[in-house]
Amino acid sequence: MVVHTVTLNPVVDLIYRMDRFEKGTTFRCSEFLQVPAGKGINVSTILSCFGVSSAAHIILGNDEAQHYQSALEKRSIKAEITTAPVQTRKHCTLLEQSTRSVTHAQIQSQPVPAESLLQFEDRLFQSLHKGDIAVFSGSLPKGAESGLYEKWIQKCHDTGVLPVLDSSGDALRQGVTASPWMLKSNEHEAEELMGKPVHHEEDIKHAAQWMQTHYRIPYIILSLGNRGLAAVGNSRYNRLRVSIDAEKIVDSVGCGDAAAGGFLYAWLQHKSEAERFAYSIATATAAATVLGPGTIDPADVEQLLQRVECLMCAM
Repeated sequence: MVVHTVTLNPVVDLIYRMDRFEKGTTFRCSEFLQVPAGKGINVSTILSCFGVSSAAHIILGNDEAQHYQSALEKRSIKAEITTAPVQTRKHCTLLEQSTRSVTHAQIQSQPVPAESLLQFEDRLFQSLHKGDIAVFSGSLPKGAESGLYEKWIQKCHDTGVLPVLDSSGDALRQGVTASPWMLKSNEHEAEELMGKPVHHEEDIKHAAQWMQTHYRIPYIILSLGNRGLAAVGNSRYNRLRVSIDAEKIVDSVGCGDAAAGGFLYAWLQHKSEAERFAYSIATATAAATVLGPGTIDPADVEQLLQRVECLMCAM
C-alpha cells in the first residue's frame, strides 16, 4: 500500500519571524524559512516525519521543479513532477513574536494548460494500484474543470484505490458526490455543503454525521481550529481536543493537513478507529507548535496522545 498525494496548486512558503512588524519600515528577521509546500505536499511531509515514504504528485512551473525535487527527496518523498508553463505560487508569512500575530500574503494561481492536466492525470493513474491511497488536496488551478476531483475519485473507486478529499468550493461540492473514502474538512466547508451555519456543538455533530450519511463517506474529519476536531467513522462520533498552553502555538498553517497525515499514519499502522482519530488531533496540535507547515516530531505526538480529551464519544 502506497500513499499518493496530489497537489495541483503548490506553493513556496516564505516564512519570516521577527520581533515586531511595522508597516512601511525595514526590519530584520530573526529567522527565515523557504519551504516547498501545498496541501498534498504537507500530508506527504507529515508522513515522512513518521518515517513513512509516499509519492507526491505535483504540477509545477519550470522555475521551481529542481527546488521541489531536491527538497522532497531529502524527506524520502518520491517527487512525481509534471511541469507546465506557469509561475509557481509564493506564500509570504510574517510571524510577529511580540504580539504573536501572523500575517499572510499569497499570490493567486495561474491557469494550467489542459494538455498539462491530461499529462498529469495519465501519469498519476499509471502510478496508482489497487489498495493504494490517493489524497486529493487543495484548490484546483484556474482553467481546470470543477468536477476534476469527482472524476478522479470515481476512477479510484473503479481501480480499488482509497480516495481522500480535502478541498473547498465547487471542487468540494462536486467531489463529495463521488463518495471519497475519507473527507478532511472544516466547519466553514461543512457550512458550504449543508447550506446553514455550523456553530454550536450539536451543529458540529449533526454536520459530521450528515456528511457521512448523505455522501456515503466512511470517514469524516472536521477540523475546528483551537477547539479540536470532530470525527465520525464506523463505530461512533468523536469530539476531541488536546489541552495545550496557548503560548506554545507557533504557526497554525497546515494543521488540517497534519490532521489528515496523522489519521493516515495510524491507518497504515493498523491502529483502532479511536486511535486513528486521536493521532489526527495529536499530530495537528504538534504541527501548530512548529514553524512551517508539515513538520512534526513523532515524540511530541506521542506525548500529546496522552493529553487527548474526548468531549463527546457516542454512537
